[in-house]
Amino acid sequence: MEKISIVVSTYGRFEAFKLLINSIRDSRINKEDYEIIVVSSDEPNSEKVKWIDEQSDIDMRIFLMNDRSIGESRRKSLMYYENIGIKDSKYEWIFVVSDDMWFEPDWYEKFLTYVNEKNKVYIVSCHLGSKHFGFWIPPIGTITKNDITETMWLYDMTIIHSSVYEKIGYLDEQIHWFGKGADLPLAVAFLTEETPVLCHDVKINHDIISENRLTNISTTPNGDDSLYVKNKWIRWVNENSDKNYTFVWEW
Repeated sequence: MEKISIVVSTYGRFEAFKLLINSIRDSRINKEDYEIIVVSSDEPNSEKVKWIDEQSDIDMRIFLMNDRSIGESRRKSLMYYENIGIKDSKYEWIFVVSDDMWFEPDWYEKFLTYVNEKNKVYIVSCHLGSKHFGFWIPPIGTITKNDITETMWLYDMTIIHSSVYEKIGYLDEQIHWFGKGADLPLAVAFLTEETPVLCHDVKINHDIISENRLTNISTTPNGDDSLYVKNKWIRWVNENSDKNYTFVWEW
């Protein structure tokens, strides 16, 4: 059976976080087939951290990364904290989720129907913003490799083999959070030979709540995330012109 490390970067939002954890417990996956890694910026004496410490039925670790000089805000980007969890994971499959999500009960069963050795990136369908959009995986452009043009999808939620993270050098910590869904597919396309698989029936609910993570971030790139990501990969394509790779941004 495939084993999954579920990585949750969290700060505040206690009630939403509990909903996420309980949805994992209530989904149809055996305890021995997953672990939960919590990367937290919450105060060590907060009710949320105390609650996490009391959860003996799941394997959970917590990393306290506060910088008191900046009060309640995170000092690093969201990708910084997610990388901590990714690198600390012990299973081959890694599922990075937000703390304001909850899982459909059959998500794991559906995932197992897709898994094979050749496909190491699975894009999960989820609510993006308001529920009236439904579950979907939006396209954001095209990528051309070896004279073959394919659609580039937004990697808002993904189950990725750990070897893929190693190949791409993990998440770009210069990104706040918004640009991750565009940066990750470009990194996978240009730096690996993996082909993503769209998992439309692996469903994750996501009611987007205010992040409250962008104040006083020390690794802020110039411009917004989308511009940073676009310019980053334009430079990469120009520097690797021998590969004849291109991308068209339509987002």
